Amino acid sequence: MISSSDSTSSAEVNFSSVETPELICIFSPHENKEEKTVIAVIYILTSSLSIVGAGSILIYAFSKRIVRSPEVHPLFHLALADLILASLWLSGACTWFHNKYQDCFYLDAFGEMAHLASFFLTVNYALTAYMRLREKADTITNLPFSSVAYREKCSIWFSRIFYVLCWLTPLVIMLPLLINGGGDLKETPQDCTLCLLLFDRPKPKKPKNLQSTWWSYGSIALTATLTFSIITLVLLYFMMLRAYRKAVLNSGVLTDIQRANIDAIRNRIFLYVLVFVVCWSPALVVASCDIDPRIRLTSVKHWFTLFVFQGLTAPMQGFFNCIVYGWARKNFREASERRTVLLESDEYISHFHRPSYGSSL
Repeated sequence: MISSSDSTSSAEVNFSSVETPELICIFSPHENKEEKTVIAVIYILTSSLSIVGAGSILIYAFSKRIVRSPEVHPLFHLALADLILASLWLSGACTWFHNKYQDCFYLDAFGEMAHLASFFLTVNYALTAYMRLREKADTITNLPFSSVAYREKCSIWFSRIFYVLCWLTPLVIMLPLLINGGGDLKETPQDCTLCLLLFDRPKPKKPKNLQSTWWSYGSIALTATLTFSIITLVLLYFMMLRAYRKAVLNSGVLTDIQRANIDAIRNRIFLYVLVFVVCWSPALVVASCDIDPRIRLTSVKHWFTLFVFQGLTAPMQGFFNCIVYGWARKNFREASERRTVLLESDEYISHFHRPSYGSSL
């Protein structure tokens, strides 16, 4: 009986040790306080710029009553996601300054949702531009009116469904983490902080079971979604440029202006992809390293520089997007007056067969 009791207690100890893996953190609050302070200050500055940038898009869209405009609607959703994401980055940094041992599990989880939503809505912007381009190309190729109208109707319903998916899919992806977060996952070591998003997340030293993978769940979701978004963006913009060139050639006329339009669209596409890749490449590297417990970023040369670049790029997405997708585009600035201009442009296109519809970008 005694040996049975001892074996039972030993099994309980072993089970508890499996259930609660040993966690490691990158920084110590006592040894690396200055580094964390630098990161927190950078987060506050960059996220504040994104809040101003994304907020300016939303205020302009509301004040001009152009939220439902085809030129503005995809950007409005993207700016809203950027505003929410930048607000969470700013809240986390301010919370860390207030209390360096504050439990920010739910802030980190909702931050991951905002990350995923911004990725999906960036893809949605490219998809919407591609679909509008194809619709205008169909009018040039003289397809039957009923066929074009049917495609437009399907496109409207598809875009509505995709908007819903862009906002709900991040919640579905992160819901398992929220459900399991009520237990051990909330009890992070004091050496780690979840308040500074994408920074110094705890991870198991020796993952042995499924419970250990939950600590890297957010990084896995971020890495997979971000990789998918980059590949999809490149494919969509490549298809868009190809469709535009094909429509121009099918019109039978290739003028210097149309060649200049093709070059302008190519440059703008390159800029869109470049901004997204620059903003999220450091975060992708950090999240990928966070998945593998054998990789310690502090053992990597210039590891602190990587975190600085992450702080200077990822929270700045809202600021860069407001310039590249918004204020740098004349069609956005004049969206409140675009209704009659678009009608005149469509008449011009159908009469002269000259596709000048690169403005959808």
